[in-house]
Amino acid sequence: MNKVGRDMIEGSASVEESSRSPQDILLFDPISPAWAKDLKSAVYSAPKVKVRFAQALEALARDREGRDEDTLLRHGVGLFILGRNDEALEVLGRVDPERPYARFFLGRALFKAGRVEEAKKTLEGALALTPEDHDVRVAYLELTASFKDPDLLEHELEMGRHIEGTSDWYYFLGLLQEMRGDHQGAIDSWDQALQLDPQHPKALFALARELDRRGEEEAALELYERAASLRPVYMEALMNLGVLYEDLGRYDEAARCFSMVLREDPTHWRARLYFRDADASRTMYYDEDQEKKEDRRNQILQIPISDFELSVRSRNCLAKMEIRTLGDLVKKTEQELLSYKNFGDTSLMEIKEILRQKGLRLGLGREEISSLETLD
Repeated sequence: MNKVGRDMIEGSASVEESSRSPQDILLFDPISPAWAKDLKSAVYSAPKVKVRFAQALEALARDREGRDEDTLLRHGVGLFILGRNDEALEVLGRVDPERPYARFFLGRALFKAGRVEEAKKTLEGALALTPEDHDVRVAYLELTASFKDPDLLEHELEMGRHIEGTSDWYYFLGLLQEMRGDHQGAIDSWDQALQLDPQHPKALFALARELDRRGEEEAALELYERAASLRPVYMEALMNLGVLYEDLGRYDEAARCFSMVLREDPTHWRARLYFRDADASRTMYYDEDQEKKEDRRNQILQIPISDFELSVRSRNCLAKMEIRTLGDLVKKTEQELLSYKNFGDTSLMEIKEILRQKGLRLGLGREEISSLETLD
């Protein structure tokens, strides 16, 4: 094991002993789709765990001794799990495609990037290498479903008979029935998927969306809430749940859903727009909430930097710059921070991750701050 590998394991010492750290899983478990699922579950087990994992990946990227094919693949999958898809594509693209599951992970990243034809060709190569692998077949079915061609999807379901009877099988069967206008059949299939796996995120979302369209709001609400409670955050479920809350006049809960999306992706323009609408609606009917909003805004700005886990170097640099609170920090730009002696890219990454969790970023003006720090 190289030095960075040892550092990653040592850095996970604060994780509860009963659960394995994502750093441990990343470095030592055999690479497979099941490995990636275990890794994802571990990464999103707690916000601090995710932050430490991101820091460990940065260390792995800088390590020159660990640039072998195995490390590249593990690094690329780690980036993909964190949602840093562009970086994942760059790393995974350097892995030998003949390496086990290299095509599978690259194909998923290509599909997420909207490069559908490249993803199709890559996942076909993955299927040729492991035709009976459940997760590889599911990834190809997901891509196939995106074409909205029922005959094509039916053909691929026939080719994937080895997954018949699983929750994934019933999910895709429901999509096929929906495409052909058999909406009750789709509902029955998704319900069957959820009987087999009550936490199947796509089946939860698909069934909730169909019931929502039918006007069965209570049933849809319960399913959206179940999907939205999963980790990592299921963006589409949270967005639809927020819209449904707003339709029901539950503006506080709607705003909370949109703010959760913005914590994960501060650039999500629809969530930003919907949050403002929901926020405006609740203040129209609840003027007394304005004082609470202002108090919460001040509380966020006044959170001491010392409340967050930072490296000694980052903490010392911020103290010397007289940055004591989040309010002090968001006024600074990246350039201002990097210009300070001993404040480097690693420290910058730590700071940006802390702000992202609060729906904030560096270089905010006064008006921007007023709209952002109410998100927590």
